[in-house]
Amino acid sequence: MPKFPQEISKGGFAVRIYKPTESKPRYRLDYTVDGKRFQPTFRTFELAQKEATRVLNQLAYGNKTGAMDFQEGHPLKGFIFR
Repeated sequence: MPKFPQEISKGGFAVRIYKPTESKPRYRLDYTVDGKRFQPTFRTFELAQKEATRVLNQLAYGNKTGAMDFQEGHPLKGFIFR
């Protein structure tokens, strides 16, 4: 198991993965897009790591909208953030 928080970076962008705690019992990502903070949560480290890689790829290639979309099957997919 890696040390937490784990930071993954690509192309000048970074995503942190935090381990579960008592108050937040799931792995969570932490990243910002255009000044807006996102913290989606995941049941397993592997899912969090997969989403972190996807988000970084989207950001590194200039697709900020894609980085704000949660992967299919995510519980928050379809919600509108204001």
